[in-house]
Amino acid sequence: MDKRQITSLMQRLFYGDLGPAEYVHLAEGNELNRVRVDALLEQFIPGDQLLFFVNSQNCSSGRRDEAFEKIQRLLQVGRVKVADPRFEGKVVIDPLGVGAGVRSNPSFKQTPDGAA
Repeated sequence: MDKRQITSLMQRLFYGDLGPAEYVHLAEGNELNRVRVDALLEQFIPGDQLLFFVNSQNCSSGRRDEAFEKIQRLLQVGRVKVADPRFEGKVVIDPLGVGAGVRSNPSFKQTPDGAA
């Protein structure tokens, strides 16, 4: 998936904030903790393919095992939004070292081609 497709999906299906969500600490000292980040992603986002988004110039897709490094890099730019391509779950990670997630409405399923 290219940057244009990721940007289009994220702006359409992950606009604004998460709504009511409980933020958790993901940092230990001044460093992001891999175990905590992986646990947050595992709790809210199913599947192995993920979308990472800060803005239209700083976004990508990748596998779950690449997530921590991608998130660390993108946090240098700003707040990172992470979702699976079907938007069944969403996570926001803030540069302050906190993050939160939500599961999407089970009645809405986004297909990989962008149709609902």
